[in-house]
Amino acid sequence: MALWRLLILNLAFLSGVCGAVESLEMLRVESRQILRTRLCGNCHIPPGNSRALKIYNLDRENWAFSMSERQLEQIPGRADLQDEEIVEMGGDPHRHKFTKRELEILNRYVRAEIKDRNPAATLFGAEHNQSGEASQQR
Repeated sequence: MALWRLLILNLAFLSGVCGAVESLEMLRVESRQILRTRLCGNCHIPPGNSRALKIYNLDRENWAFSMSERQLEQIPGRADLQDEEIVEMGGDPHRHKFTKRELEILNRYVRAEIKDRNPAATLFGAEHNQSGEASQQR
């Protein structure tokens, strides 16, 4: 009987811990929705800009699949545009500016996506490749 209680307590603990962890899929979906509603949607949703759609298409579920790690890492920086830059791109700073919370989500997504693509990065740091050697700048 004590063994069952211990097992139930462990399962309850693990479900609580696992429930608090964001999955890559949850972050991908949330990031996609954020990008769709901001200035990114102007170019990265068909018909959009053909060059931008080659980089990523927000109509696709796995929209970031075609992006390199370097391109992924640039998302939060591209999202943190100044008002003048937003206007230059044809946007409205009041409608297209990312919130602090949205930028945090995008940063968490990018880290999770890169970690999923390259599990060795968690062992050696993001600046190393799978063999543990320092990566060359592209």
